[in-house]
Amino acid sequence: MTKQSAKTLSPLDKLERLLAAEQSRRAAARDKHRAEFPGLAAMVDQFRAHGWDVKLLHGEEGGREIGKRPVFADEGIDLKKPSLMEADFSLLSRKRK
Repeated sequence: MTKQSAKTLSPLDKLERLLAAEQSRRAAARDKHRAEFPGLAAMVDQFRAHGWDVKLLHGEEGGREIGKRPVFADEGIDLKKPSLMEADFSLLSRKRK
């Protein structure tokens, strides 16, 4: 597609530009999050390497949070205790002898 002003673009060309901008925005956000949360990114990568399709909803690393805290967090469930997943991840991250 050649450079044209926004007024002369066809609707399909406008849509193509919007989609490209959105893909670029998402890639930049993904790269930023992976840099800020390397441990969480590694955990997600390990699950995906084993064939699991995972999406991180909430996580904490280095004093920062990402995502939305689950609703049950306000119901007295202690999210600061290591969860089963965290315990399993610590076992996965050890090097095998």
